[in-house]
Amino acid sequence: MVHLRRRARGAEPAALLDVAVVVVGLALPCWVGVVEPLLHAEHASPLEQAVSLAYPLGDVLLLGLLVPLLGLPVGRSTSTRLLGASLGLMLVADVLYSSLSASTDVVEGAVNVVYMASYLTAGAAALHPSATADPAPVASRSGAVPGRRRAVGLAGALLVAPGVLALQLVSGARLSGWAVVVAAAAMALLVVTRLDRATAEVSSAARERESLVARVAHQASHDALTGLPSRAPSLAALEVALHSQHAHPRADDRLVGLLRVDLDRFTQVNDRYGPGVGNEVLRGAADRLRALVRTDDHVGRLGADEFLVVLGRRTALELREVADLVVVALSAPLPAGDRDVAVGVSVGAALACGRGTTADALLADGGVALARAKEGGRGRAVVVDTDLRRELEEQAAVEAALVHGLAAGELVLRYQPVHELAGGAVTGYEALVRWERPGVGLVPPDLFIPVAERSDLVCDLDRWVLEEATRQMAAWTAADPDAFAGRHVAVNLSGRHLARRVVVDHVAGALERSGLDPHQLVVEITETVLVDASTAGEHLAALRALGVRASIDDFGTGYTSVAQLRNLPADALKVDRSFVSGTAADTGLLALVVQAGQAAGLRVVAEGVEHVGQLAQLRALSCDEAQGYLLARPFAPEQVPGHGTARMSPGEREGEAAGQQVRVPHQGTSALPSRAGTGAGG
Repeated sequence: MVHLRRRARGAEPAALLDVAVVVVGLALPCWVGVVEPLLHAEHASPLEQAVSLAYPLGDVLLLGLLVPLLGLPVGRSTSTRLLGASLGLMLVADVLYSSLSASTDVVEGAVNVVYMASYLTAGAAALHPSATADPAPVASRSGAVPGRRRAVGLAGALLVAPGVLALQLVSGARLSGWAVVVAAAAMALLVVTRLDRATAEVSSAARERESLVARVAHQASHDALTGLPSRAPSLAALEVALHSQHAHPRADDRLVGLLRVDLDRFTQVNDRYGPGVGNEVLRGAADRLRALVRTDDHVGRLGADEFLVVLGRRTALELREVADLVVVALSAPLPAGDRDVAVGVSVGAALACGRGTTADALLADGGVALARAKEGGRGRAVVVDTDLRRELEEQAAVEAALVHGLAAGELVLRYQPVHELAGGAVTGYEALVRWERPGVGLVPPDLFIPVAERSDLVCDLDRWVLEEATRQMAAWTAADPDAFAGRHVAVNLSGRHLARRVVVDHVAGALERSGLDPHQLVVEITETVLVDASTAGEHLAALRALGVRASIDDFGTGYTSVAQLRNLPADALKVDRSFVSGTAADTGLLALVVQAGQAAGLRVVAEGVEHVGQLAQLRALSCDEAQGYLLARPFAPEQVPGHGTARMSPGEREGEAAGQQVRVPHQGTSALPSRAGTGAGG
């Protein structure tokens, strides 16, 4: 019984009531059929009466403990059922045995047969394999809440007392009035208590279920780390706010606003301090955002390190003020464990225009403003206004035209030579993309390259340049191996493209289709790409493993320190034109960069050379190579010089010898800086 009780752990309160119901239900027939006859038997001594009563009453108690377990899952084993049958037979035998003192009509042999059957059944229960199993305790729902079988059992228990009374009336036996009344009252009280407890259990289970559903719904719609609503409910909150604005327009200029907030250096924090500190930073940022806004505003987490703030009705000025407050608050160091971590933040803000504004459109406006904030140096807020919307429309038109132009063959490449400063020989060419737009003419690179860089279109543009430049260089090399086998072609890759693993396939595919020696291809990237894109360094290393060389473009305009030059995954670096054409102070920096680059084993290329004096200065600093309008302008493929010993023009050499500050005239794109992605030349 101890083993059975352990199996039914968790159902004791309800089971005890069931035990009481069974005991009372069995006790009344035992009282009427056994106890009363023994009490009225004159020949039985008190000891005999006590012994005769102890057996059936003990069996009643054991059955009371066992019967409720039969309804539990653990009580449905063969061993438990055999044990129940054994106790039932034992009760019958004990009742018969007790009745012998009052009636001599009972055959003693029959009692022994029943006893023997009870013992055999008990032995079978003990020997059955299910008796040795020791399952984990099971809390059965049926132990707390009556099922159909228990309901039928309780109804039958209520009918025991009336049934006994009816049998006595039919048989003409002496009525056991008080026993029936007491048993009926006790049974009714137990059944009512059992049903009341079942009702309470049902109500409690319903409340627990509702609470569980609410917790699951909250966990599904909220970020577990910050406790903020996740992306889906945040977008739903934006929809609700816009719907309310459209349904209840106001005469003032207060409209629904939106902030897209992105932590600037969160990836570096994770890499340096680990995800634990990163999680603390995110929680701290979420707390500060909640503290900055009104109670009717919504703060959610879009994902990673980006948050969304939906502002109730605000004016354009109030939107700007809140955005600036967010920048100030999140630019301050955030506590993370035993340290304070500074990450910085960029914010893109947008205000609903009117009834036609949708949640997707407003979210997109905020995303564009956020991108502008990051492009502008980060740590700032940009608000979408009328001018920016007009600019976005113009950019969309340019992007659509560029997609068409790329497919229609409107783009062409121009090649600007790179000269070795020691001897003046051409060492390679930089491929520069140009757009000859029908009806417009030559589109300056700074009007379409930035548009391409803001979307995946720049990847398509990069791929086209790779295919065309490698094909052209392979054709030149095949036509004049002596002249071109030692030269290279440089192609600018955008950070968006380099951040994707597919860039390796694109470069390898272009080399395979063109047949160009990988050593003749140089990919140029800006130094900021290595900082902004965590996968850029890995992909650049994979390209170098193919035999492709790498050059860091616009060096000096990013975040790379001179001390990091030795660790850059590159073969050369291009000094930004601002150092070449700068002041005396920049001249000192130019000398430092040239010396540091060469000390790190890199070839140093100066771009934007437009004066003879600049060329002389670079030679004095022992710079390796240079390119610029003074040396050669970009030319069409059919204008390539046909000799491998091409050097600087005689006019350039004469001007240098005379010490003249000759500025070679240049056209619209000469003053444009080289750009990641395609390059503008210089």
